[in-house]
Amino acid sequence: MVEAYGVEKGPEKKSNKGFFSLVIILLLLASSTWGLALNANWRQVLYAPFKEASLPSPVETDKEASLPSPVEIEEEAFLPSPIEIEEVYKSPDELTITYFDVGQGLAHLIQIPSGKVIIYDAGEGTDPDHKYTKYRNAGAKAILPVLRGEHIKKIDVIVGSHPHSDHLGGFLFILSSDEFEVGEILDPGMVHSTPTYNAFLELIEKKEMPYRIVRDGDILDWGSDVFVQVLSPPKGELWDHANENSVTIKLVYGKTSFLFTGDIEKRAINRLIDVYGPQIKADVVQVPHHGSNTSNDRDFIGLVGAAHAVTSGTGGEPFGHPTPETCRRWREVGAQMHQTHLDGNITIMSDGKNISVRTMR
Repeated sequence: MVEAYGVEKGPEKKSNKGFFSLVIILLLLASSTWGLALNANWRQVLYAPFKEASLPSPVETDKEASLPSPVEIEEEAFLPSPIEIEEVYKSPDELTITYFDVGQGLAHLIQIPSGKVIIYDAGEGTDPDHKYTKYRNAGAKAILPVLRGEHIKKIDVIVGSHPHSDHLGGFLFILSSDEFEVGEILDPGMVHSTPTYNAFLELIEKKEMPYRIVRDGDILDWGSDVFVQVLSPPKGELWDHANENSVTIKLVYGKTSFLFTGDIEKRAINRLIDVYGPQIKADVVQVPHHGSNTSNDRDFIGLVGAAHAVTSGTGGEPFGHPTPETCRRWREVGAQMHQTHLDGNITIMSDGKNISVRTMR
C-alpha cells in the first residue's frame, strides 16, 4: 500500500521510546545526586585552607617569647621627674635702692647694675634690745621676700652702720640662713655689749665670714660702674655714742649721688661739714637718725641739698620720727619727702643721669 508521499509502509515495529525516557530520567537523577556530593566535597577542598589560614590552630611556643614579662625600668628613665630650673639673679639695668618699711629701724637693699648686691642695715630682729620696739623680725618679714623675688642668692656686702638692734637685728636671720652666700661684712668696729651685737659677732665667727672695720677715707669696691667712699666715722678713736659712729657712705653712679647716714648725730654731722663741706652734696639722702630734729640742722641740710629725702620711722610712737620740723626743713631746700611709714617700701632708681621713684603705697 502506498501512502500519499509514495513511501511504502513496512510492518509495524514495537516502540522503545518509553525505555529510553526512563533511562534518561534515572541518569539525570543520578547526576544530580552526584553533583550535590561533588559540590560538598569541593567546598571542603576549596574553603578548608582559608578557614585554616584565618583561624589557625594554637601553636605551642615558649610563653616568655610570645608574651614577654614586663621589664623593670627605673621610674626616672621611663617617666622623668620635672627638672627644677633655678632662677638666676639678673642685675637691674639701673642702680636700684630699696628703702624698706621696717618701722622704727633702718634697712636698705642696694643693687648695682654691674652685679653686686649690698644690704646696708637690716632693721630689728626677733628679740630687740629695746622692748618698746613694735616692728620685729625685719630680716624675715621685709627683706627676705624681696631677696627671693629678685632671685638673689649672694649678698656681696653687708654693712652694719652701728651696733643698735634696730639696725643690726634683721641680719641675725639672714646670717643664720643657709640660703644666702655672704661676701663680706663691714662695720665701724665699736665695742658694744648688747645681746644683738654679741649675737651678730658670734654668727660671723661661727660661719667664718670675712669681716672688716671701715673708717673715713676707705674706698669700697662695689663695682667698676660706681664710686663708693666712707665719710665717717673718723680713723682713730671713736665717739662714745654708737649713733655718732654710724658708717656714713657716699655712692656716686654717673652724675647721680646717694648718701647713707645711719644714725649720725650732732658731732658726726659737724665733722662732715668741717671736713667735706660741699662734697657731701647728694641727690638722694637717707635722712639721719630716722628724721630726728637733733640730726637734721639747717647747715647740714643746706650742704646736702638733696632732691629726694627718705625717712624710716613710725611717724608716731615711740619717738615721733620723722618729726614735722625735720620734714619741713628738707622741703625748704626743695627736697621731695619719701617716708616709709606712709609709702611702704620705697625704690629709687638711677640711670646715671635721671632719678625715678616707685613706692609700695
